[in-house]
Amino acid sequence: MKNIIFTIILSFLFSFSVAADIEKAMTAYQAGDYEQTFKILKPLAEEENVHAQFMLAKLYQKGEGVHQNIQETAKWLMRAANQEVDPNNKLSSLGISTSQYNLALMYKDGIGVEQSFRKAVNWYRSAAKLGDDDAQNNLGNMYAKGQGVRKNSVRAYMWYFIARKNGNPDAKANTYTLLIGDSEKTLAQKNREIKKAIKLADGCIENHYKNCN
Repeated sequence: MKNIIFTIILSFLFSFSVAADIEKAMTAYQAGDYEQTFKILKPLAEEENVHAQFMLAKLYQKGEGVHQNIQETAKWLMRAANQEVDPNNKLSSLGISTSQYNLALMYKDGIGVEQSFRKAVNWYRSAAKLGDDDAQNNLGNMYAKGQGVRKNSVRAYMWYFIARKNGNPDAKANTYTLLIGDSEKTLAQKNREIKKAIKLADGCIENHYKNCN
């Protein structure tokens, strides 16, 4: 069972004018005072602060400052993932996309929720369209394997190419794995798929992931 990986970088949060109470929660967390962290975050999460919701999910997932409860992890990730993105707030987008990515992991592996490849694909797609390179890579995997979506090598290559351009460390290897694994296709067929995928990937990036499926 794959562990849930929380990928928010603390230093990135501190580089913005984050609310004072969030900073206090981060300081308490770094000091190992998880109960105080939970005490600060819970009311903020109830007020729909996306970063508080994400951090609260982390506390529940690890059992820090509160009894471990994977269902509560899923609950708070869901609330964060469903928030609307503020186009003028990149930090908000990061918190939402990271929550969506982790929620996709939970649905893919059936952790804290009923396993659903279809829902995993939907959440990966949402995070991918917000620029999350891990979600982009994993969405490519879902297309390559036909999990939760009809198998489609062109779409798999497309998302791998996008993930590679965004610096994902696994997308290149996954591209070659798919290329080698498609033994039933001729080299000419593979070349056509790759050319089409590159064109789609470029268009997707140029349009800031709008109408990019």
